[in-house]
Amino acid sequence: MLTGWTQSEARGRPLDEVFYIVNQTTRKPIENPAYRAISEGVIVGLSNHSVLISRDSTEYSIEDSAAPIRDGDGNILGVCWCSTTSLKNTS
Repeated sequence: MLTGWTQSEARGRPLDEVFYIVNQTTRKPIENPAYRAISEGVIVGLSNHSVLISRDSTEYSIEDSAAPIRDGDGNILGVCWCSTTSLKNTS
């Protein structure tokens, strides 16, 4: 559970609150690729140097992508999310 949230705790919360990602260098929040995959209907990858900050402030370097899931008529039903993560030493 990289985010630090259980499914029941995360339910109903904004995605950016549960899956909080920032640029490793600037520490500025990064737009979640799932939003763009849904709104534009395209496959989206995160830029290099992205960091997931969990609920307990543990940081994970991530490589991430999101792709829309479509039904037979082309309607977007959801998002497929693929992540590769590694623990980042924060000390």
